[in-house]
Amino acid sequence: MVDKIVQNEKKILDHIYRYRITTLNVVNNYLFPEKSKQDVKKLYRSLRDKGLVKSASLHPHEHYYFLTEKASASVYRNKFKNVSGFLTEHQLLEKYSMLVFCCLQDVKRMKYTIDELQKNFPDLLSKNIPANNYFKDTNKGKPVIGWLKIDLGFNYERVAQRIYPILKKRLSNVSWSYIIQQGSFIITIATGWKSKAQKLREFIGDKDKFRQNIYNNLNRDFNFDLYKFEKIPIKVSVCEIPEIKPFVPKK
Repeated sequence: MVDKIVQNEKKILDHIYRYRITTLNVVNNYLFPEKSKQDVKKLYRSLRDKGLVKSASLHPHEHYYFLTEKASASVYRNKFKNVSGFLTEHQLLEKYSMLVFCCLQDVKRMKYTIDELQKNFPDLLSKNIPANNYFKDTNKGKPVIGWLKIDLGFNYERVAQRIYPILKKRLSNVSWSYIIQQGSFIITIATGWKSKAQKLREFIGDKDKFRQNIYNNLNRDFNFDLYKFEKIPIKVSVCEIPEIKPFVPKK
């Protein structure tokens, strides 16, 4: 049995459910910009006292908050696995990157939950294609479904080379292939370093080194006419997120 949850508390719980974690800074700036930090802390304390939220250290000056098993069971009926509890270092990098990418950038986006993917894009879900890093971007008019590729510390060329496997998996799916050919899919690379972001943008923008290589690989793997593939809009962007630098493994 859970004590009554007020509207703003449910708003925080739904937010954590969507992103898996959050921070006081994100909630204050993204969910309740009109409230003081003290007011937001009171909401957190209430959720903690009800046994619905716990916290862990993000870095020396900040904590992250996550749902408890009680919240998963009583509020969300255990609809999906891995929506509560502590995170591993790799999971923390992944979830925190998505959180900051969607909620603390000048351009606001929204991560898709599994519920939303099942409802809106049931044909896109596949056992062979991960479903954890999709986001919705409506800032340029036409809604676009995106995939956030997180820099794990490799050199910029190796990071960029990971774009092709993402496309290859999806072009093997008829529904995904249609969305990609309509220009409604974008891959965004998130990195913590300004210099690396610049090198990635230059590399991706080089038609001979990057895009032609992708087209050649697609032609090789799918045995289709290269001219047809060159018409496919390959949308790739780069986002610098300095906040994730402490969490990226050193290579």
